[in-house]
Amino acid sequence: MTTDKIKLPGWFWFIMVLLLLWNIMGIGSFFYHVTISDEALQAMPDAERELYGNYPFWTQLAFAIAVLGGTLGCIGLMLRAKWSKPVLMMSLVAIVVQMYHSLFIAGSMEVYGPGAVVMPILVILVAVFLVWFAGVVDKKGWMK
Repeated sequence: MTTDKIKLPGWFWFIMVLLLLWNIMGIGSFFYHVTISDEALQAMPDAERELYGNYPFWTQLAFAIAVLGGTLGCIGLMLRAKWSKPVLMMSLVAIVVQMYHSLFIAGSMEVYGPGAVVMPILVILVAVFLVWFAGVVDKKGWMK
C-alpha cells in the first residue's frame, strides 16, 4: 500500500491542527514583537522597555526561524512530507538559541521574575514534541 492510500487517524489531525494553531500564534507574537509601536514601548515599565532594547537582530532572526519553521513543519507533517522533520529540528534549535538569550543574556527573569521561565519551557517542550511526533509519523510509514 502506498502512503497516498493510507488514511491518517482522526487523532493525528486533531494534534496537527492544535500544533499548527500554536505555531500561528507564535507568528503573531513574532510580528507583535518586531512591530511594537513607540506608544506601546513608552507604556511599559522602564525595566521591560530596557529589556526590549536588549534583543539584537540575531535573536529576532532566531525568533523568525523558530515560528516560521514550526509552522512550515506542521504544514509539512499534514502533507506527510519527509522534509518536515528537518525543518522542525531547525525550528527547535532556533527556539533554544532565542530562549537562551532571553533568559540568560537579556535577563528576562530579572524583569519578570521566576515566572519568566514558564513560557520558554512550554515552547521548548512543544517543539521537542513536534520533532518526536514527526519521527513517529515517519516510523509508521505515513510520510511520502
